Amino acid sequence: MKYNTYIIIGVAILLFIGGTWWSKTLTERDPTILSQNGLHWHPTLAIYIDGEQVDIPSGIGLAGGPAPIHTHNDVTDARETGGRIIAGHKPLHMEFGGVVRPNDARLGNFFTIWGKEFNSECVLDRCTSIDGGMVTMMVNGEVNTEYENYIMRDNDRIEIFYQGPASSGEETTSLGVPAPGVDPNTVDEMIVNSDSNNFEE
Repeated sequence: MKYNTYIIIGVAILLFIGGTWWSKTLTERDPTILSQNGLHWHPTLAIYIDGEQVDIPSGIGLAGGPAPIHTHNDVTDARETGGRIIAGHKPLHMEFGGVVRPNDARLGNFFTIWGKEFNSECVLDRCTSIDGGMVTMMVNGEVNTEYENYIMRDNDRIEIFYQGPASSGEETTSLGVPAPGVDPNTVDEMIVNSDSNNFEE
């Protein structure tokens, strides 16, 4: 009797290990799948309009049951700059079950759930076609031009900037973000590249 029990337990363990290995292998081989068994990721997002940080509300996507991408009341990386407190990034809680595909993890999905606009021309209620401004997006300190189509990953640090027309001769905004018409790669210093995760003394 005990022998049969050991066999059953051994087979169960082998099936579990084999299933895990097969799932991982299938995911690695199929670029259209991010995960076979769901995911729980936490990229963070900050939005700036004309140098002022926008408050991203808590509770986005929670009404009527949690959406796969939602926000809570947490915040990260609050810091002091120039004598004023800069609100930190808002964690986006990505909680999916089952098979997860890249399209599920698009940044634009969060804005759709929020009911706001975001693409290469518009951020919230500001659009380049109206005031001649410029949209800049940074992901982990690097300029990214995928905008709403960007596939978010765990621990991504996403920063979105909308800057209206700058005064003549300005190369960067008050946050160090390239002013409209300025190549982002020519700007030497950007506050958005700061590695500080705590309040500065």
